Amino acid sequence: MNSQLFHFTLGPVQGFVAQARRTRDLWAGSFLLSWLAGQAMAEVRRQGGRVVFPVVADGDTITDPLIAAIEGKPLAHDPTPQIGSLPNRFKATVPDSFDAHRVETAMRDAWRKLADAVWEQFVDRSQARGNETRAIWDRQVNGFWEISWVLGADPGDCSDARWLDARKNWRNRWPEPEGGDHCTLMGDWQELSGFVRAHEKSNQDDFWNALGSRVGRLELRENERLCAIALIKRLFPKLEPEDPKQSIRWVPDGISKAVRNWPSTAYMAAIPWLRGFAGDLERTEKLRAYEEHVIEAAGEAVRGERSMHIKSLESLKRLAWLDGNFFLPAALANASDTPLTENEEARQSLCTELKKLQKEHPVQPYYALLLLDGDNLGKHLSTGKPDAISCALARFSRNVAGCVEAHDGVTLYAGGDDVMALLPYDRALDCAMSLHEAYGTAFNDPDFTASVAVVFAHYHLPLREVLAEARRQLDGVAKDGNGRDSIALAWFKASGKAAEWVSTWADDNGEEFTKRLQSLADAVSADRFGSGFFYKLRTRYPMLADAGELENFPNVKRLLQAEYLKSRERKPTLEQAEEAIAELFSACQGFERDKDGKAGSQKALQLDGLRLARLLAGKEVHE
Repeated sequence: MNSQLFHFTLGPVQGFVAQARRTRDLWAGSFLLSWLAGQAMAEVRRQGGRVVFPVVADGDTITDPLIAAIEGKPLAHDPTPQIGSLPNRFKATVPDSFDAHRVETAMRDAWRKLADAVWEQFVDRSQARGNETRAIWDRQVNGFWEISWVLGADPGDCSDARWLDARKNWRNRWPEPEGGDHCTLMGDWQELSGFVRAHEKSNQDDFWNALGSRVGRLELRENERLCAIALIKRLFPKLEPEDPKQSIRWVPDGISKAVRNWPSTAYMAAIPWLRGFAGDLERTEKLRAYEEHVIEAAGEAVRGERSMHIKSLESLKRLAWLDGNFFLPAALANASDTPLTENEEARQSLCTELKKLQKEHPVQPYYALLLLDGDNLGKHLSTGKPDAISCALARFSRNVAGCVEAHDGVTLYAGGDDVMALLPYDRALDCAMSLHEAYGTAFNDPDFTASVAVVFAHYHLPLREVLAEARRQLDGVAKDGNGRDSIALAWFKASGKAAEWVSTWADDNGEEFTKRLQSLADAVSADRFGSGFFYKLRTRYPMLADAGELENFPNVKRLLQAEYLKSRERKPTLEQAEEAIAELFSACQGFERDKDGKAGSQKALQLDGLRLARLLAGKEVHE
């Protein structure tokens, strides 16, 4: 039997995943995109095709948990997968009898079935209060996805890897125009009420108040007016257990409450502080007393993080289940961020009690968003062996969730060469190094490298802006700007960018810069670089933050040594000052390569590395 090659892609990716207001939105977009790609792959397999990229089976044995669950043959070790493991594009070998249109139909039918479940449980009873709400819903559900596919004979030279890119240049999709007021989350789409706020505000509010009372105000905030796509992402995790079983075919993670509750950015910021209570009975009792007072003021509904599986917090159990806002003084003081429905008068006493808990160990209000992406994978696929590459990616993906979990993080997506995860700020760098090592081990080939971006962000910053910055750091700074095989770190306070640092993972001699930066953080933690030294550099020599200005300071090392000698309470020797500044330079310079990833050179001094080291050490003044 003759066979052909079939390439398929589904989008928009960023338009679906990145437009997220909360952690669960981000997970939901990634999971649904992966699940829909899996629907297409499953139809290819039903028609006798074989998915060759990514690898989803070993012969007749399914190895990918998402495909296994979609086909009703769940894997014993992961019967109800929760993490998207499949990319939005794939390649398959198919028989001559293959019907590509059935693949697209299967994917769209699965999407509509899920959309119908959300409509029937949450939206249907409110549609009478809207203006053409059902028509808006159908238009958006039916017109959102952009699908491209190519079917043809194997050219024998791997040039088929470029087929999809050429196919996308043939535009044959013109969505219907979106009128009215637009979605507050996905701004290209009309919100569902159908009313125009400028002169129909009361009607619009009436629709959203009715829908909000049905789904709960924690699910739909007062100022959120969403389109069908954003509402499906937001509400499908809240479907009754039987609905996911009929539409998705399983309840992700097997427990409805687990998939409904993802760690807030506030909670991720609080993890390093909560970790300090584990194993300390005296401090734990104080935390328990605070928890009881929180419940008195706001009721059991405050346990918003009850489904989290944070490894180092397991011994705290219910004490670590409070909503993250109750661990952050600024969030607790803000009535709109943290409503106390039972007893608003108790807010001040709770704030006082929390400050006492944090007198010796203050919370840093930052978390980390990590992105990893393989370098030049498209080029490798067009010139190499796609089967071998796909197997290596599968080996890597299987290790991602365990690696992230070991660093107290949560995996939002792990498919192919892409990873997205949330982590506490103090474990993110170690996790990045572990994932990079796992990628290299999976390929065991120095030509296959990966770049990483880590953005340390204030918990209150909009999540979609943090994700957009992480994408910029990954693509623009680590890959294009630094020659790939790089890691870019950026830190954003509530007031804006505070630091940025980038380097290849190692120089030509194998010296790893991330380990140097972590070593600098350890030195800061041990108080070898006091706050006096740091703030004198900031206030007296702001020009040193600009790498271009350093050319005007040929004796910058001696300048820093002199400031180091003056800043210490216990006067160090000149030799100790020289060692300290040498360590600072070693961590802050970094390395870069040309666009081909070959010729490398030492970077100019990046003093932001010291700021990042202070953050990693928990020494930075918090907002």
